[in-house]
Amino acid sequence: YSTNINKDVKWGNTGGLPYIILEGIQVYKSPTETATLTIEAGVEVRFNQGNGIDIGTSNGSSKGALYAQGTEEKPIIFTSNQETHTSGYWKGLRFYSGTETSKTILEHCIVEYGGSRDWSYLESNVLVNKATLTVKDSKIRKSGICGIRVLGGDLEIENSEVTGNSVDGIYSDVSAKLNITGCDFSGNDPYAIHISGTTDINITGTTVSGNT
Repeated sequence: YSTNINKDVKWGNTGGLPYIILEGIQVYKSPTETATLTIEAGVEVRFNQGNGIDIGTSNGSSKGALYAQGTEEKPIIFTSNQETHTSGYWKGLRFYSGTETSKTILEHCIVEYGGSRDWSYLESNVLVNKATLTVKDSKIRKSGICGIRVLGGDLEIENSEVTGNSVDGIYSDVSAKLNITGCDFSGNDPYAIHISGTTDINITGTTVSGNT
């Protein structure tokens, strides 16, 4: 798959066959209309090296959404297109200020092996850049840099695991808001949650262990 998305598109379950992302994909339509990429439960999305999915435009001029709602039995998997997976192989999922919040969610998702080292401030499995994102019942793991990077955005993460990321589990700076509930942070190096700058943070019922 290598086509930018400027209308509503659904990636359905293909009976176990993965979607292969050959080039980076951008999802957005216009300032007044939203292009939504909906991914069904049980779908696996594999990324070639250095590619990812960008939601909305960075200046907020055009709207996009990613609706990825799996189930406990059939999670949605975002991973590298490799036989032997390596951290930092693909860019990650990037949510910009053009993200349409009401149509966007990551629920029962596994996001792994992203955060490619392009030496920018965007390196992470999941980037929240002046956007608002909800993550529920998901696993964010084995990023080449950060599990989740919050840059002037709002993140609500519930009942999720953020584990084994090469730098921080969550790294937040500039003006951001974090609500973290019932999560597990382990095996991140060096920090589970790294706050730099002004961040409004609320943490409840969360376990932090084994971060070095």
